Amino acid sequence: MHPHQSANYRITLFQEGEPITLLDYDGVNKKIKIFRRGQWINRLYKYLYQKERYYLEQMAENPNFAIIEY
Repeated sequence: MHPHQSANYRITLFQEGEPITLLDYDGVNKKIKIFRRGQWINRLYKYLYQKERYYLEQMAENPNFAIIEY
C-alpha cells in the first residue's frame, strides 16, 4: 500500500444466498459483524490488531501524529 493512500478494506463471507460483510473499514469507522466464533475469527482479530499496531508504530514516528489511547 502506498504510504499516502488512505487505508480501507472490506472482508466479505460468500455463502449461499447473499454475501455477508464481516468487516468494513473506510479508514475511519470500523464495522465488524461477528456471527460465529471460530479459528478464523481469532485470525481476523489477530490480523487486524497486528495491522493496526504496526500502523500506530509507524505513525508514532511522525511528529504531527499523537497516539490516542482507546
